[in-house]
Amino acid sequence: MNQILYKCIPEDIKPIQKRKFFYIFIISIILIVLLILVYIFIKYKLLENEKISKKIISNYNIMTLYSDINENNNVNKLLQDNNNQPFVIGLIQIDKINLTYPILSATNDELLKISPCRFARSNAK
Repeated sequence: MNQILYKCIPEDIKPIQKRKFFYIFIISIILIVLLILVYIFIKYKLLENEKISKKIISNYNIMTLYSDINENNNVNKLLQDNNNQPFVIGLIQIDKINLTYPILSATNDELLKISPCRFARSNAK
């Protein structure tokens, strides 16, 4: 009967087990801190890409607003003449979620992190 009711008290834990629990605790704290740092870094990169996208939209809006050319195709040709760098070919706007992104003319991994890019078709229309 005594064997069933026997309770393990902290003094019964061996020093080796205490050290093992301590190491596990330290490793788990380090992992949690690393995960928090990775999360902060990813959020920071996303915010930086969002700022770049907003700046591109602002430049596109200013270019189309103050251009004396009424057709968007001519504005795009003006934007394209800057050393074959990607230019804005349009905007994606979703009003329900208040989202606006530019569509860029070139496609690569860095540009895809910033904004949607052209998938197919040539630049000439």
